[in-house]
Amino acid sequence: MSQYDVMDSTLSAAGKGRRATIRRGVRLGKLFDIEIEIDSSWFFVFALVTWNLWTGFSQWHPDWSVALDATTALAASLLFFASVLAHELAHSLVARRRGLPVHSITLFFFGGVSNLQREPESPATEFVMAIVGPLTSLFLGFLFLALGSTAAGGVQPALDDPVNALAHLSPLSTLLLWLGQVNILVGLFNMVPAFPLDGGRVFRSLLWGATKDLPRATKWAVKLSHLIAWSFMIAGVAMIFGARVPFFGSGFIGGIWIAMIGWFLRGAAVSSSRQLVVSDPLDGVGISRVMPRRDSWPR
Repeated sequence: MSQYDVMDSTLSAAGKGRRATIRRGVRLGKLFDIEIEIDSSWFFVFALVTWNLWTGFSQWHPDWSVALDATTALAASLLFFASVLAHELAHSLVARRRGLPVHSITLFFFGGVSNLQREPESPATEFVMAIVGPLTSLFLGFLFLALGSTAAGGVQPALDDPVNALAHLSPLSTLLLWLGQVNILVGLFNMVPAFPLDGGRVFRSLLWGATKDLPRATKWAVKLSHLIAWSFMIAGVAMIFGARVPFFGSGFIGGIWIAMIGWFLRGAAVSSSRQLVVSDPLDGVGISRVMPRRDSWPR
């Protein structure tokens, strides 16, 4: 999952300090002069993804050794998060190309976030910045699928007997085909029009371009986000209690994940709405108009 985090200079110093504390994580280094960090929550989801893949690979390939299952699962997890980083780098590099300073990229529980210094200044800039992330994920997905299919000797056997074909895939083809599918899912999911996901920002950019009114476009994008978030939460709870939801299926664990994603989307939408309330009245207001003059300071 991907979003932007705009580090708005109109917020108070105390608020900045609180956000800096929240963002503190492990610094990996720099790519293209952009700081790359991982939040502490990332370690949990990395371990969870690796464990799930380890379990899945052992079921799909009963003839593999435990060491081979674990090694392939670890490699798949690392390459998956490298793909998420590529998704965020695409956002950041386009943003910088469009004149928006990028502070850092942080990988966290639900994916990644590109920390921008300010909001895009035009609907065209926001549209291009938003769409390039999912396009990057889709490109990587189809590339991995093509490489995996080549390594597996083609996909026709899989269509004739998918269970047998899956069991006889090599570690390399298994890894590549899984990466292809998951990157395509990431690209498609990020196009869900829930602000501040990429799809929500694409939706807002279109509204912004049509209305020429950023606050109004943001409010409509946030309203749609609330509707989508509540739909996810309701679907997740239904899955937990055994209902089969179209596209998502059913199951306790899957239901928890869907409900958590809905909860996350709702929180992000609320945060974006509050940011609009704070920043919109101060837009274009100089610091000298909100700070007291020096001669009025208490002595």
